[in-house]
Amino acid sequence: MRVVFVAGPPRSGKDTVANMVTKFLLHDPWFAVHIPSSRDLKKAIHTALGLELQHDYYEDKKDESTFDFFHKTPREVYIKFVSFLTQTFSPGDNSVLGHILLRRIRYLHVANVVVVSGVGHNDEVAPIVKRYGADNCLVLQLFRPGAEYNDGREPITISGVRTELIKNVADKEILERLVISKVTDWLGIPDDGNFALDDDDA
Repeated sequence: MRVVFVAGPPRSGKDTVANMVTKFLLHDPWFAVHIPSSRDLKKAIHTALGLELQHDYYEDKKDESTFDFFHKTPREVYIKFVSFLTQTFSPGDNSVLGHILLRRIRYLHVANVVVVSGVGHNDEVAPIVKRYGADNCLVLQLFRPGAEYNDGREPITISGVRTELIKNVADKEILERLVISKVTDWLGIPDDGNFALDDDDA
């Protein structure tokens, strides 16, 4: 199993990059699967609040207070829920989040590559690195002008794990070429330069 972690501050393009990698590796022998790190947690929170909505429903308005979250912002509630989990199961660190992710990854028997987006703590990543080995893990660390860490997350730096810094510019095609070139080099896939977006993605 190979694992690609996509990390970065809010609005740096984490899910966009993760989807690029997953789409590129949707073929034999890789069969990549994308797991947003907070997907199931957000769905659980929505269900607990009586909201039958997808995990990303509030993605573009998570900093707006809403009646759905009893006049708090979705981001506030998500962070408090994660704090409850960490304080209950792994006081002092975020390793419980990594163990939850590891459980989800281990059920993916078909995938050979798992792309995890949204990680923001070294101890969240550490259990997965320990399970699969540093050589089988890659960190794509995104940065983007104007995007800053303001939600408790931080850059991922794990000893022995290859880390590639990715500058997210406004041009989606340039970004894709950069991302795929880093991933293919890590996997040892010949770089044929054929990374153009499909017409329906432009």
